[in-house]
Amino acid sequence: MRDVKLTKGHDIDIDGGGIMVSGADAVMQRNIEELKTFSGECFLDTTLGIPYQSDVFGKKPDYARIESILIKKICAIEGNTELLEFSLQRADGKRVLNLSYSVMTMYNVRLKFGGEIGDGVASLSSLR
Repeated sequence: MRDVKLTKGHDIDIDGGGIMVSGADAVMQRNIEELKTFSGECFLDTTLGIPYQSDVFGKKPDYARIESILIKKICAIEGNTELLEFSLQRADGKRVLNLSYSVMTMYNVRLKFGGEIGDGVASLSSLR
């Protein structure tokens, strides 16, 4: 698996000698990008992304539905072969969800991720 290499700011990385990323690094990048993409954000394919605006950031969120949406998306990411751990917890006093999960990749590498979802932002990073 290969993908265009992105910077931490999610721009195409043209510095550093190469513009492609492959293997487990490509799977890691795809996990981060898939969960940061809002549904409808990509005009070329409006089926991409998480329905954050409609299903996650509402006044009375259905946490079971949010968990189901996220698990389904994580399991569908190309390169992920198994969801090993998943945790979604509400932050006290805030409209923020703390997400952490780990997956096994098609390269037999375990990847861990963690971050916050809330206030119109999905922040996720690799803990690998």
